[in-house]
Amino acid sequence: MLSLLSVPHSGGDTAWTSQVVAYERLSDPIKHLLEGLRAEHDDFRQAEGARRDVRVHLVTGQKSLFVNPGFTRRIIGLKDEESEAILQLLFRHISTSADVQVRVKWDDRTVVLWDNRVTAHTAISDYDVLDPDEGLRHEFRITTLGEKPVGVNGLESTW
Repeated sequence: MLSLLSVPHSGGDTAWTSQVVAYERLSDPIKHLLEGLRAEHDDFRQAEGARRDVRVHLVTGQKSLFVNPGFTRRIIGLKDEESEAILQLLFRHISTSADVQVRVKWDDRTVVLWDNRVTAHTAISDYDVLDPDEGLRHEFRITTLGEKPVGVNGLESTW
């Protein structure tokens, strides 16, 4: 859950992307390649130890991407240049698929709930974040502790 207590005069929206639809739109050969890979995430606060490239939603059974440019550092077992190429392909795919995104324009009464297992989100910094005259984003977020991510064919994440 996310809510902003104060918002900039203009800009400062947040965009969410469906990682399920982003995965579904990939070609079958790329899906097959990804289903056997593990990605390393390193942000302690939000993704400590999460290690999947494609995950399966434990309730719906849907496959989704599990990568994010803010947390995903590399694909384990690949050469650096291979990992970088695949991650850049996925990051670009997620960020440029506008028809699988929703953009929230905040006011001081907006509250957003989402399933963090199947979405990626980012703040849109289309204002000067260091200029208090433009307004500042002051927010609070509540995040529940989710289950350990599970990949295709029951492949468990390592913590």
